[in-house]
Amino acid sequence: MKTFVRMRELLLNNTKMAEQLREIEDLMDTQEMNTIIIMDKLRALTNPEQKKTRKIGFDKTNSSEVSH
Repeated sequence: MKTFVRMRELLLNNTKMAEQLREIEDLMDTQEMNTIIIMDKLRALTNPEQKKTRKIGFDKTNSSEVSH
């Protein structure tokens, strides 16, 4: 009788441990995804795209086309 009680306790402990391990794995997966998202956003901030800038002032190349 004692043997069967002990076996049941061991099985319950193993089941609880397996459930806890699954929960920890899920938390780690969530944290890993959050870390990847944060790193992508940081990379985007540190490497901004070069925007095409316009020069300020008059364009002398098209001055002959202007009518007075």
